Amino acid sequence: MRWQVELLFKECKSHNSLHGFNTQNATLQESLIWASLISTTLKRFVTGCIEQIFKVEMSTMIVSKTTVNWWYGLLEAIVQQRRKGLVNQMTEACEFLKENAQRAHPKRDRQSGILQYALEPAFYADI
Repeated sequence: MRWQVELLFKECKSHNSLHGFNTQNATLQESLIWASLISTTLKRFVTGCIEQIFKVEMSTMIVSKTTVNWWYGLLEAIVQQRRKGLVNQMTEACEFLKENAQRAHPKRDRQSGILQYALEPAFYADI
């Protein structure tokens, strides 16, 4: 599991702008860390939902790298409390990610063991 933890920290630092702070305020720094972890958790939740719904294996790194294409629209709809807009944004995000963020070599990853430790999508548990 250590490698997965390392990947989580890399995702937070590289794709959530958590590599440095422009403040000395400890409370603000802690808040930024929590916001990054919450954001990463929600992105991974969306990724897991797409895996379950469309029966595809997603790359969390590609999902994270493409955040600018789909994530901000979702957050904007939530902040503005636009339910219909949120449904539309979620549909667009799912379609975008389904088409652009699938794992490159899922069969190889299953054989090599990279998807061990309950990281493999649950729909493969039935196979």
